[in-house]
Amino acid sequence: MATMDMPHDEQLTKISDSDSDRDLVNSWFSFHPASTPEKINAHELIRDGFKGLAFRLLYLLPPGPDRTVAMRKLREAMYAANATLACNTTENYNPKVRVF
Repeated sequence: MATMDMPHDEQLTKISDSDSDRDLVNSWFSFHPASTPEKINAHELIRDGFKGLAFRLLYLLPPGPDRTVAMRKLREAMYAANATLACNTTENYNPKVRVF
């Protein structure tokens, strides 16, 4: 089994000269708990909306590789939506949660 030597911390800082790139990577790979009740509710609504669509796809689409891809892409979209909310650094941002 091949192994890959991971760069040391000092080598990691040389990967990019941009502090903003390093800040982005740190943000992308960190846990961002919901900080307000509104954000918690928004995360739940996002998950529920995607879950509803996922069940519709399971009902409407025949099993197979294309349905698998559709479900995977739906999961990716849900993750991206939740990450957008979780990683938002705008001060005092509270989503305006409405049920449609």
